[in-house]
Amino acid sequence: SRGFTFLIMYLVTFPKNPYVGQIFYHLESQRTYEFCETTRTDHETGKVIESATWFDITEKDLVP
Repeated sequence: SRGFTFLIMYLVTFPKNPYVGQIFYHLESQRTYEFCETTRTDHETGKVIESATWFDITEKDLVP
């Protein structure tokens, strides 16, 4: 007998105008996300680029 694994993808609509540190739970997918600041360096210019994005923290150990 063959086992099959199915990956179910959900379209997640995140809150508008989120703030850094905001937590969002998506009920359909049962996933938890946090809005975090990110920085990266443009290797051509050496300039540091700051932005923010949602990260899936469902599997993270969040014990302080």
